[in-house]
Amino acid sequence: MAKAPAVETTQRSTTLPISPGSRSTFNWTDVDFSKKANCGWHKCFWPSISDNNTGYLVASRTKLYRMKKAVDTVLDLETKYGINHFHKALTKDTVADEFGDFLNSLVHQPARESKGQAAKPVFVEKHKKSTLPDLRLAIETVRMAPDNVLFFGETNSNLLLVIEQLSAFREQIPDKDAYSWMLFQHYKKLKDIFAVKPEIALDFQALVDSEGKLYFIDLDGHVNLERKLRKDQIQCRAKRALDLFIDVMLNLTDTKEIQVEKRPACL
Repeated sequence: MAKAPAVETTQRSTTLPISPGSRSTFNWTDVDFSKKANCGWHKCFWPSISDNNTGYLVASRTKLYRMKKAVDTVLDLETKYGINHFHKALTKDTVADEFGDFLNSLVHQPARESKGQAAKPVFVEKHKKSTLPDLRLAIETVRMAPDNVLFFGETNSNLLLVIEQLSAFREQIPDKDAYSWMLFQHYKKLKDIFAVKPEIALDFQALVDSEGKLYFIDLDGHVNLERKLRKDQIQCRAKRALDLFIDVMLNLTDTKEIQVEKRPACL
């Protein structure tokens, strides 16, 4: 996954500043809390201390169903289409509320900041039935992304982040011809997937490395959205995602001024 910005907090250490509580069974001492987490709307990422090639995506357990669906989807796409992804394992844990407060103090949300909004707590227990002072979490162990990657997202808010990165990322491509060829192979694969499963395009997010390889991330975005949209709206979003991907490809292999158009909403 994409790496968190270098925001200093605590020192890199296997000693936790606060106990996760007596009900916790997850090895939180392997989570590197020395920097603030890189977070989306519902999940945060921290690297592992013991393994530089591993990290952890953490969310409230209310997101566990969506995360399980995403894992099932990505493994199915890997089998059928040979896609790249970062998933390793999925588990759950229960921590003390105070530990949840500690996690929320490390939240950093670039998507909110790009819209001028302040970060919000990610780890909350909604509709809590138990009277125990605990917070339930879902934790996905993932492989680390390559050092130089470009984030791609099909929603307008994510597109702002894409545009911000394009110019600097384009300078890191060593061979634009080879890059263009590789990226086009992934585009064809993406087109085949969206033709059969257009719902995958809903809130589609991916990373592209400096060789042109595409990595699928956060495939849980479509789980709730596909229930709310008509079939024609879903197909429209799939076409929209492919059009945006083409725009990004053209900008990465061209030397002209960056130009990526926002696409109209699928009504």
